[in-house]
Amino acid sequence: MEAEGNPVRDAVLDTIAGVESELGAALFALEPACCLRRLPGRETFLVDLADPTAPVALAVDGDAVGVALTAQLPVVVKRFHARDAREARYELLHGRLPRSPAQREAENLSGLLSAGLPVPTPLFWCESGAASLVLLEYLPHSVTLRRPVEARAPEAVPFGRELAELVAGMHAAGWYHRDLYLEHVVLVDGRDGSYLALLDAGRARFARRPRLRWFVKDLAALAHSAPEGAPRLRFAAWYFAALAAAGVPLGRRARRRFLARVERRARRMAAHVPRHRHQPGPVGAPRVPVDPGSRGA
Repeated sequence: MEAEGNPVRDAVLDTIAGVESELGAALFALEPACCLRRLPGRETFLVDLADPTAPVALAVDGDAVGVALTAQLPVVVKRFHARDAREARYELLHGRLPRSPAQREAENLSGLLSAGLPVPTPLFWCESGAASLVLLEYLPHSVTLRRPVEARAPEAVPFGRELAELVAGMHAAGWYHRDLYLEHVVLVDGRDGSYLALLDAGRARFARRPRLRWFVKDLAALAHSAPEGAPRLRFAAWYFAALAAAGVPLGRRARRRFLARVERRARRMAAHVPRHRHQPGPVGAPRVPVDPGSRGA
C-alpha cells in the first residue's frame, strides 16, 4: 500500500477546506462531459479541482479509465439521484436510521481504511433532498485486475496472492464487500510500484460476528468475474492461509464445504447475471450541508 503521505490528496484537502458547501452545490448542478460509469439513478465522474468547470480529459484503456496528465487535482464524484430502499429497510431492521448512498459509501470507506484496507479516502459527502454525492480521492490506475488475469500475464500470480490476502484480511476484520468483482479491484500506480485497491464499497457491510454466507458471496463474485482458466484453487489456498494467519482458521472439512458453497453460488450467478464488466488522510468524511432541505446524519 502507498505510504500515509499523499501530496495530491493533501492538496485536494487544502483546496476544499472551508468551501465544501459551495463545492457540493456546484457538483450537484454540474453536467459532466464524460462519466466513468453511468447507471440508472447514479453516475461516477472525475473533476479537476484546479478548474472544476473544465472537462477532465480521459484516457481509456480497455476495461479501465484513467485521468489524463492534464488533471492537476483529480477527484472522483459519485452522485446519486435517490435513496436505496432496500438498504434503508436493512438499516431500519437493524436499529439504525437509514443513510443516503453517499453517506453509506463514505462511512464504509472510513471503516475499511480504519481496518488497514486499501480503498480511496472519502473527502466529504453531502445531500440535497433525496439526492446525495460523495467526493473521493482518485487512485491513479490504468487497468483493473481483470486485465492481467485475462492475459495470464506474469504479474497476475503475485497480484492474485495479494488479492487473496486482501480479501481474507477484509473478512477477518468483519467486513464483506457484496460487490466484489475483478472490475472493482484496480492496480494503483504508486510511487513504490503498483498495489491493489478496492473500489465501489457502497454496499459493503460490517458485522462483529459476520455470517459465512457473505464471505461465500464475495468469493463467488470474484469467481464469476474471473476469466476461464483463472487459478481458482491456488487463490483458495492463499485465501485460507491468509485467513488462518489473521486468526480465523478453517479445518479441511470446513474448507471443502466453503468451496462447494462458493462454486454453487458462482454457478447460480452465471445462470442469472451477465459477467460483470463495468469500470471505471482524514479517516472520517464529514457531512456537509448544502441547502436547508438536506437531511442530517
